Amino acid sequence: MGLAALALGLTLVVLGLGAVGAFQGFMERSNLDRGSAQLHYDRGLGYLEEGNYPLAVAEFEEAVRLNPTDTEAQRQLLRARTLVESQAPTSSEALDRAAELLYQGAQDLYGQGDFWGAIEKLEQLRRLAPQFSPTPSADLLFESYLAAAQAEVDLNDVPAALDHLAAALALRPEDEEAVEGQRRATLYLEAKGLWGQDWPGVVERLAEIYAQSSEYADVPQLLAEAHRQWGNILAEQEEWCQAEREFGLALDLSSDPGLRSQRDDAARRCRAEVPSMITPTPKP
Repeated sequence: MGLAALALGLTLVVLGLGAVGAFQGFMERSNLDRGSAQLHYDRGLGYLEEGNYPLAVAEFEEAVRLNPTDTEAQRQLLRARTLVESQAPTSSEALDRAAELLYQGAQDLYGQGDFWGAIEKLEQLRRLAPQFSPTPSADLLFESYLAAAQAEVDLNDVPAALDHLAAALALRPEDEEAVEGQRRATLYLEAKGLWGQDWPGVVERLAEIYAQSSEYADVPQLLAEAHRQWGNILAEQEEWCQAEREFGLALDLSSDPGLRSQRDDAARRCRAEVPSMITPTPKP
């Protein structure tokens, strides 16, 4: 009963922390979106002053996408579109220049490791001038989505990585790296969804990821804890030999001394349950 209460308590703590983390993550993303929207709005105003109306449209469109409730950004977007439509015949030349600047900016950001900034500019380019260098810009956009996804996995933000992998696959549906990345991210999120409800299912999914990529997100820590939790349940059921195995697998991933004690205790109880295989020699 003590082990059961401890396991339940740990599970509730993990789930509680997960819920708090998810809420904090949502609030942080909302604040980031609003901050990014303001940045694009300010850029749009700058392009309006320069007379670069196509780029102003692209910036205001992004501002509205990030913050749809910003009525002033909507008003400026309408104004910029009107100016583009009424611009002199040289507008095509200005459009080509704006597209070139966006592409060059995306290349620079990608080279600096700012894959998200590169994606932002390339998506603006697709909206502004979809006919501009379609193959090179699509290739760079794909690579940016893939690189952003990997960076997000390294930051343990697997949901964001899954979104970027889906965007990459929309460009190249058969790409093996993107397909495999999507599969791993899906397994990870499935494991998190089963956390505290189906430990064997959690172990199965995390172990598959670990076998292919031992440093994927926080999989090593999660897998160690899942093995421990499954071992606790087996110990409650007095399945000592199986419990020993789970604690041992957890110990392979963690140096927690408590795990060693659990493994050793389960091993002792397992040996006590296994009948001797030696048949005594009858005395004459």
